[in-house]
Amino acid sequence: MIPLAIALAVLGACCNAVSARLQHGGLSESTDERGLRLATVLRLARQPLWLAGIAIAAAGAGLHATALGLAPLSVVQPIGILAFALTTVMSVRIEKLRLDRVAIGAVVASTVGTIAFVLLAATGAKATVVAPDTEMRATVLVVGVVGGLSAIAALNTGAIRCLGFATASGISFGFVSLLMRGTLQQLTEGGHPFPLPEVIGIAAGIVVGGWLVQHAYASGPPEVVIGCLTVIDPLVAVGLGVVLLGEATDTSVPVVAGALTCAVVAATGVVVLTLRRPKSTPPANTVVDGDRQLVAPGMTTQHYDGSTK
Repeated sequence: MIPLAIALAVLGACCNAVSARLQHGGLSESTDERGLRLATVLRLARQPLWLAGIAIAAAGAGLHATALGLAPLSVVQPIGILAFALTTVMSVRIEKLRLDRVAIGAVVASTVGTIAFVLLAATGAKATVVAPDTEMRATVLVVGVVGGLSAIAALNTGAIRCLGFATASGISFGFVSLLMRGTLQQLTEGGHPFPLPEVIGIAAGIVVGGWLVQHAYASGPPEVVIGCLTVIDPLVAVGLGVVLLGEATDTSVPVVAGALTCAVVAATGVVVLTLRRPKSTPPANTVVDGDRQLVAPGMTTQHYDGSTK
C-alpha cells in the first residue's frame, strides 16, 4: 500500500501546484486595486480559470487524504511540500522569472526543512486522545492567532499582506487536521455517532482558511502562498499535537531541538523567497496602465495616440 500512497501523494502535490497557478490567474483577472471583495467573489463564480483551480484543489486534497489512509504520516506528509517546488518552477517558466541563488536556496531550504521536520516529529511522537477540552483550548488559540494575522495582513500591502493571509490560512488548515483526528477517534472508538461540534469546527476552519487563501492569492505570487500552506500546515498540526496533546513527551531533547531548527529554516525560506522574488515584467505589446508598450531593442514606447516618450 505504501507505493500506492506515495503515488497518490505525488499526484496530490501536482494538483495543488496546478491549482495554485489557476486560482492566482483567475483572481488576477477578476480583482482590481480594491482587492478581494464580495463583488469579486460573485465574478469568480463565473470565472472558469478560478473554478478549475478550486476543483483541482479539491481533487488534490482528496488524493492526499487517501494517501494518509494508506501509509504513515511520516511517509505521506513530506511529499506535500513538492507542490511548493512545482509551483515555483511553473512561475519561473510562465512568468519568465530569473531567480537568484538566494531565492533558489530559499526554496530548497523550505523543502528540506519541512521534510526533515515531519520526519523528526514522527520518530518520537505517540498517539494521544483528542479530548473536548483540548479542542476548546486549540480553538481559542487558533482563533486568536488567525484573527491577529488577518488584521495585520488587512492593514498592509505587498509581501506582508500576502504572507499574513497565507500564514493565517495555513494555521486554519492545520487546526482542521486536529479536529479531523478527533472526529475519527470518536467515530472509531464508539463515541457520539455524529460529533457535531467537531464537524462544525472543521467546516468553519475550511471556509475561513479557503477565504484567507483567496486573499493571499490576490495579494502575492502563487508559489509564496503554496509555500506558506505546505510549510505552516504541518508545523501547526504537529505543534498543536506536541503542545496540547503531549505527543512529544517521550521525545529526546536533541530530536526536539532538531525539529524546531528545521521549522525555523522552513519558515525562513518562504519569507526569503517572498522578499527576493523578482517581479514579472510585462511582455512586449501588452497593455500597461491603458497604454500599449512596444518593447524591443532600439524602439521607443508608442501609445495609442501615436505619441512617444
